Amino acid sequence: MDEYNELSSNPIDEASSSLVSQDHNYYGDSEITNQLQCDSKENTSSISVETIDELQVELDATYKTLIDSIVTARQACNKLKERKVNCLKKIEEQKTIINNIREQSESLTLPNEINDSSDDDLDNEISSYKDQVKQKHCARIALYSEKIHHDIDEHHANIPHYINAIREELNIIDAKVQLIEALKKLDSFYREYKIFHYQSDAAEKRFQNALAIFETNKL
Repeated sequence: MDEYNELSSNPIDEASSSLVSQDHNYYGDSEITNQLQCDSKENTSSISVETIDELQVELDATYKTLIDSIVTARQACNKLKERKVNCLKKIEEQKTIINNIREQSESLTLPNEINDSSDDDLDNEISSYKDQVKQKHCARIALYSEKIHHDIDEHHANIPHYINAIREELNIIDAKVQLIEALKKLDSFYREYKIFHYQSDAAEKRFQNALAIFETNKL
């Protein structure tokens, strides 16, 4: 018991205990300081990363919008080209219809090759067939009708001839009316094609200009 009291009251032990306590406080305070410095660095690093991430997100979003716009513009140009191609197909099909009408009637006089270099060419051709129907074929039918009216009493043997002649004129009129309608449709296809051709070329030029600007400024 006395030995224990002596040890507990030993000044050397108390000094040692004080030094240990001081060492602990010293190292503890240093450790806290280091921890605060690390925390500060981490916070600064975190802020920098967050800032960079925000800019990166904005850049990625802008770049995606730009790429999407380029893709959309390319698709629009392709659709305009497709319209033009489809219109050309309609033109060729309509030419075939016109040639079939011509072949079905020997009385029709169509050029072997339809001149599509000018809108006026088709307009003049349509007007020509309209005049033929009115001034030539209708006039003939009226003349044959007059002959029937005149011969019905005494020269009725001639009437079958006039009737056949009228039928022939009616067949020609029917064919030329079909031809007029077919030429009108062909004319409308040509007008559509000119519009699609202009739109397609203009869109392609604008797209290529925009693409060139993008390529020039690309990092």
